[in-house]
Amino acid sequence: MNRRRTLLLVIVGLGLASGVFLFWPEHPHQPVVALKMVRRAVEQGKPVVFFRVETADNRRIQITEVAKIIEDPPTRSVEYAVSGVPPKPAPNFWAPSQTSPIMSLRSGRSEFGVVVPTNASIWRVQVTVCLDLPIWERLSAMPSTWSYMRKSGIAFPRTETAAWNAFYNNHPQELYSDPITNGVAIEVTK
Repeated sequence: MNRRRTLLLVIVGLGLASGVFLFWPEHPHQPVVALKMVRRAVEQGKPVVFFRVETADNRRIQITEVAKIIEDPPTRSVEYAVSGVPPKPAPNFWAPSQTSPIMSLRSGRSEFGVVVPTNASIWRVQVTVCLDLPIWERLSAMPSTWSYMRKSGIAFPRTETAAWNAFYNNHPQELYSDPITNGVAIEVTK
């Protein structure tokens, strides 16, 4: 009797495990990432539009590049937030109340403000972002990072902290805002 019960429990357990495996919802390899316009304002007499990068999951985001694309026909021009050799920030690119979110892990999900280009009636913002790898992929990448740092002569506690806090990114993604027209009324924030 015990043998039959054990065999039945094993068969039911295998059936449940295979059912969970077969019918587990699939997650896309690349999560959905979007650039959303949050609000418009005037800061120190300059019209500003604020944006935020949003994702479906809670992975860390690193913004690597931001550009204003002016789409007035017949020409199209691009103004990058950082340009030149050596790289220098573009003047009057960020809102007066903001600092650059580029390469900052703390501000990847925060809203950032861009000064409205005065020479364009239609424009949009392009943002290049990298998402941190999912936790299991990060954990599998940590030993090689730790090993490389140890071979470089970095002390043990620093290698552990650096390997844990490192940003293990996958392929960068370019995001575009919806077209923005300068004819829309801007609210004044105080």
